Amino acid sequence: RGFLEEKGINPIIQKADGTIMIYGDETSYQKFNSILNNLSSRDALISMEIDSENILSEYVFEYNDDAMRTEVSSLLKSYYQTLMDGYGAIDYFDIIFDRNNNRDFVIRENAAVVDTIVSLKGVAKKFINRITLRRGATPTVGTFTAI
Repeated sequence: RGFLEEKGINPIIQKADGTIMIYGDETSYQKFNSILNNLSSRDALISMEIDSENILSEYVFEYNDDAMRTEVSSLLKSYYQTLMDGYGAIDYFDIIFDRNNNRDFVIRENAAVVDTIVSLKGVAKKFINRITLRRGATPTVGTFTAI
C-alpha cells in the first residue's frame, strides 16, 4: 500500500470473505501533506456543505435581521455539535453569522454570509501492533496487521 498511496492510488483488495473494497483513503493530489489528501475528509466536508445548505434553504427570502441570524446560528451549532459529540467527525467548530460578517452593504445586496470554521479529525490508516514478551511470564499475544 505504501508506495501506491504515496502517489494517491488506493489499492483494491479482496478480503477473506470475498468482499472487494477500496483499501485506501488518499486523493490523487499529494503535493503537500494535508488532511485534505484524505477521501474521508473530503467526504465529510461535502456532507457538511449539503446539510448546511439544507438548513439554510429554509431561510431564503427571510429578513436578514438579528432574530433570523440567531435562529439559523442555533440550528447550525446544533448540527455541528452533533457531528462533534455524536459522530466524532470534527474536533472543533465555530459559526459566525452576525453583524460582523453581515454588514449593511451585504444586507443591501440581499445576501447573508455564514462563516463556518471546522477542524476535522484524522483517521487511522495503519495499525502497528507491538507484542512484548516478558521473561518468566506468559507472553502477551496479539495479531499483526500488515501496513
